[in-house]
Amino acid sequence: MFCTAKKTPHFIAIEGADGVGKSTVLRLLLPELIRRGGYTGYLLFHWKPIKENLSYDDIPGDNPQDPRGKQPRNPLAGLVFLAHHWLDFQIGYWRFIRPAMRSGRLVIADRYTYDVLLDPKRFRLRLSAWVLRLFVRTIPRPERAILLHADPVVIRTRKPELTVSEIADYQSALLTCRLIRGAMPVDAGRTPNEIVEEIV
Repeated sequence: MFCTAKKTPHFIAIEGADGVGKSTVLRLLLPELIRRGGYTGYLLFHWKPIKENLSYDDIPGDNPQDPRGKQPRNPLAGLVFLAHHWLDFQIGYWRFIRPAMRSGRLVIADRYTYDVLLDPKRFRLRLSAWVLRLFVRTIPRPERAILLHADPVVIRTRKPELTVSEIADYQSALLTCRLIRGAMPVDAGRTPNEIVEEIV
């Protein structure tokens, strides 16, 4: 519940497969959280908190990407990729996320580090699971994570980039991942208003 300043989270991630409705939910959810939580505004970013991904008090349009058609990186290139992004996450947290929270803003991550572990194909990674878990563990994590899930068949009709099986596998990993702090599974197979009301 968003009742008192002490209990109100200031850093939230929203996770879910492509097509589950994250953008629609965010457009309705953010005004409600700002109003009920007493925030001064919000900072929204997609996956990684770097300058070009940040949006203050605005929701940018979708920028769909499908990197799965490309060849996976070899293990060494994958480690270099992770090290580069690990540094970006650390700098971004202290440069952007932490100051925004201190100023009373709500910080929302539209996807976060968890996706490296949940969907390594998106990042063209072929690395051991323990390496991916270490990546997630050593980066500051949101206080809450909203996990949107729905019937994989319905999700695929909205965005057909993934197969029904791939969507089901992603959702299974999402709902069972123990590294997600403050996990809050939400059935996204309902109307956007019903989803938002449950989250709030």
